[in-house]
Amino acid sequence: MRATSRFWSHAAVGGALAGLAILFHAPLLLVGTGGLGAYLIARQYAAYRAFAQAADTQISFDSAQTHLRVEQQTSILVVVVRDLPAMGTLDLTVSTPPGITVVDDSDHVLLQSGIPFREFTLVVEPQVAGEFEIGPAVLELEDSSGLFTETLAVGPSEQIRVDPSRPDDIHVGQAGTSVSGAYGDHAADRRGGGIEPRELREYLPGDPAGQIDWRPPALSW
Repeated sequence: MRATSRFWSHAAVGGALAGLAILFHAPLLLVGTGGLGAYLIARQYAAYRAFAQAADTQISFDSAQTHLRVEQQTSILVVVVRDLPAMGTLDLTVSTPPGITVVDDSDHVLLQSGIPFREFTLVVEPQVAGEFEIGPAVLELEDSSGLFTETLAVGPSEQIRVDPSRPDDIHVGQAGTSVSGAYGDHAADRRGGGIEPRELREYLPGDPAGQIDWRPPALSW
């Protein structure tokens, strides 16, 4: 439990009254100092009890999916069950780890005291693959007088697993379309142009000059 600036301003007023009472020998100022001190102590005790009651808040998570892919959004239903004590502010935020993006600030909600049931939807989108823990929820409390605040971690955590993204469908070519290439790994039975000669013979007049293998004549010279 932490004291707010308003508490310390009250305490400063009490200290000033005590100093003036001693300086001017004014017992009435001491009475005022004692009354202010008693008020602060009473408010501290009331805040302590309220914060202890809020610590029993029950929070559950219900994920639409716990196995996702990167950049695949999912929604998590967050249910808060508790008769929260009367106090000024009840601010609930669901903790999310790095790598998880919260969509539209859906991890944050203001709760009204005295309402035993509240639910809201948290929407998250993972940015990297891995295993992540959503939660617990963090409850920021402030008592009704604004003198004390408290931060509590309440509820369980929700585990989600994120796989790397990949295309849903992969198509290579189109069905029924033949793919032909100029050269392949298997020999063909047809004669014609190629990168490996089937046989060699002597040149005859009229043969194309591009089919002449100049290496055997060069070796015989």
